[in-house]
Amino acid sequence: MHLWDRIRSLLLRGLVDDVDRLVRGYCWEVYCGVVSRWGWFERLRFVEEVTGGVGDRDRGLDWDFGRIVVCGCVVAWPEVVRRFGRVFEVGTGVGRTCYCVLSCREVSLYVTVDVCAEVLAIALYDNPIPYFQCALWSPVVKVVLGDARDVVPVLLRAGFRFDHIIHDGGVNPEKSWYLYTPDFLEKLVSLLRRGGTMSVFGGRSPRVVDRVYKTLRELGLEVETVSFPDAPVRVFHCWKR
Repeated sequence: MHLWDRIRSLLLRGLVDDVDRLVRGYCWEVYCGVVSRWGWFERLRFVEEVTGGVGDRDRGLDWDFGRIVVCGCVVAWPEVVRRFGRVFEVGTGVGRTCYCVLSCREVSLYVTVDVCAEVLAIALYDNPIPYFQCALWSPVVKVVLGDARDVVPVLLRAGFRFDHIIHDGGVNPEKSWYLYTPDFLEKLVSLLRRGGTMSVFGGRSPRVVDRVYKTLRELGLEVETVSFPDAPVRVFHCWKR
């Protein structure tokens, strides 16, 4: 059976713990068979190309950890997460937003999905930022490998609902436009419990920002637009009535 078919079958039965074990085991195989052969800079370059990066490295080889976390908190919006709430994330990356939430709140479940096995392998087994790796190994974190467009309908069908959703998928909304269609965003809103909150990365393009904002409003959400502290990058903080 194909890996996704196994993941889908387990999710439909609500067996998210089994999915997590399966995915972590598979990513370990990917790490040993593929990622471990890459040099350090090759891994960093790959992560930045696939995820868009996690911070500003213009000043050299070192990341500005403070800036990374500040921007991560704008995207994660951890201050609104309910104690022992359930969180769903689109776009695991190297675990920045997961770290931001778990550093601030106790949650009962944190389901995170990413489509790239190599990125997950790096995040889980050789993360450039060890704090993020540690967060991803929290017992409440359940990692799902798959296209969010496939995963979200399965979660809906299985009866999953969440108190907080973080949409941080793709390099940017222009390149990952398929994760910002009205159809996909509507499904995400359906995963959200009434009174729940959702954070959506909007990027830099004024045209895209306006379109996504309009879509979120049309889906019945209350929407506030916020920005990174030192860059014209927009994030939407949303409430479901």
